[in-house]
Amino acid sequence: MNKLLVVGVILLFFGSSIPILAQSDKSNLIPLSDGKTLYVGGSGPGNYSTIQAAIDNASDGETIFVFQGTYHENVVIDKTLNLIGENRDTTIIIGKMDRYVLTVNANKINMTGFTIQNSHNIWNYSGIGLLSSGNTISNNTVNGIDILGGDYNNIVGNTILNNWYGVFLKDASHNYIAENTISKMQGGIWGRGYCRNDTILRNNISHNACNINLWEEPRDWVISNNHLSTRSGIYIVRCKNITVTGNEIFNTDSVGMEVSGSHIRIDGNFIHNGVGDGGLVIWGCSYSTVINNIFENDSSGIYSENVSFVNITCNKIRNCSYGIVIRSPGKSNVIFNNEFRNNHVGLDTEMVKGTEKITCNNFIDNSRPITFVQVLPIRRQTIKNPVFDKNYYDDWIRVGPKVLWGRTVIFAIPFWYYSILIYIPGVYCDWHPAKKPYDIPTMN
Repeated sequence: MNKLLVVGVILLFFGSSIPILAQSDKSNLIPLSDGKTLYVGGSGPGNYSTIQAAIDNASDGETIFVFQGTYHENVVIDKTLNLIGENRDTTIIIGKMDRYVLTVNANKINMTGFTIQNSHNIWNYSGIGLLSSGNTISNNTVNGIDILGGDYNNIVGNTILNNWYGVFLKDASHNYIAENTISKMQGGIWGRGYCRNDTILRNNISHNACNINLWEEPRDWVISNNHLSTRSGIYIVRCKNITVTGNEIFNTDSVGMEVSGSHIRIDGNFIHNGVGDGGLVIWGCSYSTVINNIFENDSSGIYSENVSFVNITCNKIRNCSYGIVIRSPGKSNVIFNNEFRNNHVGLDTEMVKGTEKITCNNFIDNSRPITFVQVLPIRRQTIKNPVFDKNYYDDWIRVGPKVLWGRTVIFAIPFWYYSILIYIPGVYCDWHPAKKPYDIPTMN
């Protein structure tokens, strides 16, 4: 009996210690006596009627808890605080459209559990403006987040929609954008200016005119394990040292991924079912690698123009009109150990002496394995240094070299802005075709 009494007393003690946040009756709300938590929206004594009033009366390190309801205000956070909404769907901040609904000037704030509205379709302002560093914005619904000059911010688990940009970064480094749903905007994630070492991880990004865009100056980014669909995929324009790995890009109506710059690594992505300009377009690239990807059901798996020192290795390219298209090749490009399967044309290339080596690839079930175009004078390959070498062709008769047919331009007639090209047939050979297909270690 005494033991039961002791247990009852202990339970009563802990029951009285349960935080007041768990109470559903707002009229009974009393602020914590230690002053570390302030409340907004409750009807009991000591509650604030606006979020900004609570912030103005808070000190660094304190927590502001906001009960569900609709708050018509623009909020400025200039202290290091925890801002917590009772319910993400029903704790709503509606601001005026001539500024950020929520502006963060202080470092290391944590914000979660809100819907932020009334900033959509505005070029200059999103729902949240992060002008500081070390902040965490998680589990909110918001019309866009701008990170301007801020570093080491975490944007995690939010639904971001109906704005010009989803997440816009300018001169912002070491930011972490993960597990968000971003849709229905001009730009899903957009990086410009001096942005270094930012990470985009495991987001669902769709129905944006441009799902991810890095423009000119960003460097050392990682774009990994995202799902991107509808309208467009990833644009990387004149950037350096970007890694794009493990993403799925599908159902695009423009291009799955378009890349220019240097030291770009495209590794282990699945790009499929696009109806636009192709799975991957690389132009003006140098010292870059395309490895271990799958390109499927696109107009062209890979379109390459004016690239140098680029390796395209261990990719599977299947069910495309053209597997790989190469135009205006630069110096020292290698197409090695890829599988071209069930394409209309496996590989279509312009022939320029010393610019490319196409070797140890599998060409299986394509209508034509390889075609080419060249301009007089013919740039002959040599047996010692061939363009096409040791590839496997399922239609090779296993005797002698594999003969490859293409076109040679002998004359061009100027016509308006274009030229009418006159062709004759052209012939090259793979002098050492493989007798059996290569085992290509790529993703399934």
